[in-house]
Amino acid sequence: VGLFGQPLAIDEWEAFQRQTGIKVVIDVAAGFDAFRSSHIPTMISLHATKLLSAGEGALIITEDHDTATKIRRATNFGFGADRVSEYWGFNAKMSEYSAAVALADLDSLNEKKKALHRRANQYKRGLRGLPHIKMQDGFGDSWIGTFLNVWMENCDIEILTEQFRTEGIEVRAWWGKGLHWHPQFANLERTNLAVTDQISKTFIGLPFWPDLPYRSIKKVVETLRKLSVGSDV
Repeated sequence: VGLFGQPLAIDEWEAFQRQTGIKVVIDVAAGFDAFRSSHIPTMISLHATKLLSAGEGALIITEDHDTATKIRRATNFGFGADRVSEYWGFNAKMSEYSAAVALADLDSLNEKKKALHRRANQYKRGLRGLPHIKMQDGFGDSWIGTFLNVWMENCDIEILTEQFRTEGIEVRAWWGKGLHWHPQFANLERTNLAVTDQISKTFIGLPFWPDLPYRSIKKVVETLRKLSVGSDV
């Protein structure tokens, strides 16, 4: 998984698959332009919150012809060239409307990225000097996305979220407490997830979108400084 659009070391996963024989699927849902194509299937989301949006939908990209053919058939009732269902499938075709939305968004993608970079830089300047707050590696420099998440040392997300809410600011704990806390998955067998438990308490999403007013960023940064400096929030 490429978290929130962060690039992955694809070469390492290709080597892992060759050495182990274990099939790999890559999820870089928010990383439309932060990936390298591979024979490993890579999923990219086109949801409304992503860098390139069709409103809904996704791309699956692979350099493996056979895999691509199976995916095309699976998204169109299992049809081959003669419209005979020769393979399992369902109706997952993109609508004309969604395709038009994606094409329109693609036309403005470069401007959107520039706007996001400018806002990322303002956040960076504002958070400078707070060593216990850290952005994802390379964010705003070598890559950009539509999610700005920070790691905060000695932080309790539930308390921090409520404190932000009293200031009229919405922040997100995108992972919640982790998948293993969801009722649907809580009883499944798992290994020790102490690291997941720790990260889920200290990783928070701040307001971030292309036309976010700069004065709002200033307010978020000032609030974050006020809540975090000199105390364990």
